[in-house]
Amino acid sequence: MTLEEFVRWDDGTDARYELIRGLTVARPIEPPAHSFLLARLGAIVDNALKSRPEQVALITSALPIPDRNDTCYLADIVIAPTPERWGDPLIADPLLVIEIVSPDTFGHDLYTKRPDYMSIANLREIVCLNSDSVFAEAFRRRGAQWLSEVVQGRSATLSLASIGIEISMAVLYDGLPISELPA
Repeated sequence: MTLEEFVRWDDGTDARYELIRGLTVARPIEPPAHSFLLARLGAIVDNALKSRPEQVALITSALPIPDRNDTCYLADIVIAPTPERWGDPLIADPLLVIEIVSPDTFGHDLYTKRPDYMSIANLREIVCLNSDSVFAEAFRRRGAQWLSEVVQGRSATLSLASIGIEISMAVLYDGLPISELPA
């Protein structure tokens, strides 16, 4: 299946899909910790962007991969320029991509999606936030390289450098009874 076919495709259900190398792959139903972090982080980022009408926070957005007409991922949170046309289904120019990573999605998010995201020319930052421990890894573009920063524990601060905000891990994970360390 091509990207154009995928954008028009409807399987007749409420299932959500990604297009991976020409194949449609259903997204799993995520555990409550995933939804909790998605809502909490989405609210924090959306609030921080209120004074910047040129950028918008988007939840579960479709990101096509450059030079691939057979791949499109659903990213948990995308920060992108405010769309000129709100009806377009694809976000082509993200600045920041955030994935909430669970044990079931770890391999796919880090080893399939992340390298493809890195091929998006204007993307500045990718954050993988762990849903089963107080842990995040931020990947930031510096010229032609990507650098990694590990953020671990409730006393740490997650920096979203691409949009200039910092978030306390204690605030982000407050209410989730999960471990400080990755499993």
